[in-house]
Parts: sequence; structure tokens; C-alpha cells
Amino acid sequence: MPLRPSARWAAYFARNAGAPRGIPWERGVRWSPAERRAVAASVQEFQLGEQSEGNHLRRCAAHHAAATGDARYTDAVALFIAEEKRHAAELARLLGLAGVPLRTATPVDTVFRGLRKLRLRAEGGLENCIRVTVTAEVVATTYYDALTRATACPVTRALCRRILRDEAAHVRFHAERLARLGEGRGHAARATAHAAHRALAAVTCGVVWLGPHRRVYQRGGYTFGRFLRESLRILDARILDIAHDRPAPQALPPAYAAPDASTPLRRAA
Repeated sequence: MPLRPSARWAAYFARNAGAPRGIPWERGVRWSPAERRAVAASVQEFQLGEQSEGNHLRRCAAHHAAATGDARYTDAVALFIAEEKRHAAELARLLGLAGVPLRTATPVDTVFRGLRKLRLRAEGGLENCIRVTVTAEVVATTYYDALTRATACPVTRALCRRILRDEAAHVRFHAERLARLGEGRGHAARATAHAAHRALAAVTCGVVWLGPHRRVYQRGGYTFGRFLRESLRILDARILDIAHDRPAPQALPPAYAAPDASTPLRRAA
């Protein structure tokens, strides 16, 4: 599938912003005592991570857009960040309905913010920022799948399914930009970059597993091995196969693959 121009991604994000969410908030949030023990602290941390202003990504995107003449890329990035902030607002609403306070800082969130700010040069700064962002999005994909399975609450499950659709499009959006940034590089350079990205993802999975998220994954049927394998498989199926314009060697599970944004984007003007 050809890489989509930034204008089509901006159109997709703008259209998605106005689409019905289908979350039955009126039913309230009801977690059993066991569910609350498993998910409350974890959702607090994910809510905090989703509300980033994305200032470093905005700056890197603006520099890249100026250097390449792709002005609409900054629009698409701004709309992507707005969608992430909507997730934060929805998770905050979920926590509020459950009677759980919000957090203002967590160790994992501090690590991710530091990684996003690393930069060696302007273009390398964008690539690094995207790779860290994609890693977080891939982890979020498995996380919201696990959270869907970890609770019987209809509101929580509906919100997770909606966010999963958004996250799949986010991964595709960033993977396409990484493919553009890698154009003209040799096979060895691309392979080295992807190996480093897989290592980052593996370390990230280890950090995530050590925190409160482990209880969500375990309640959702994940072992650490399954969590790591699924995360790396999603990373490979998006980054490698988009870069080489080939279909994934293994079909992604429907929850991961269905919201690839290809259908709405084909309708974009």
C-alpha cells in the first residue's frame, strides 16, 4: 500500500475527532474489588501518559516540515496529539466515575518524557521521537487489549475498544513517516535502526511489566512472554512491512488490525 500523504492523515484525524465514540458513560463505572485492585493504579499511569502536550514532537515535526516542504505534516501531528489528549480526558472521566483520583507524576511517565527529548540532530530528533512514540503506542495496543479482558465493566470495555481503533491508526501514521525518513538508506542501515528499535521496545516492555500494569496484563491473560512477543510482532508487522511495502507475514489479531484507517482514508478528498 502506498504511503499516504500528510493531507490525508490530517483529514483522517479531523474526521475521527467528530466521529461518535459509542461509550455508554451513562451506565457508570463499576469495578469489582478484585478488578479495582488490578486496574486502578495502572489506568492512573496510562491516563497521565496520554495527556502529554507533545511539544518536542511538535518542534521536530515543524523542523522536518520546513526542511521537506511537507507543511501538512505539522497539521497531522497536531491532530494526532489532540487525539491522544482526548484519550487522556476519557481515561480521566473513567477514573472519576470509578472514584479514583488522577496522578500527576509516575516513574514510567518520567522515563518516556526523557526519551522523547533525546536528540542528536534535527532529523535524528524527529526519528528518535517517533520511535519512542511508536513504542509507547505498540505497548498501549497490548495494554488496552488486556484491560478489555481484565474487567467486565461495559464502559471500560467500550472505551478500550474505541482507543484500540485509534491506536492502530496512530502506529500506522508514525510507521509511514519512519518509512519516509528511511528512504535512500541501505539495507544494513535500516536493519540496524530496526534492531535498535526492537531493543528499545523490549526494554520498555520490561519496565512496564515491573510497574502496576503487570496486574492488568496478568488479569487479561498475558504472561510477560506473551506481552513481549505480541509487542514485537506488532512493531515488526507495521515498521518493517510498511518500510518494504509488503503485507505482514502474520495477520494481526482483528482488534489490532481492523482500525488501520485505510478505509476512511480512501474516502478522503
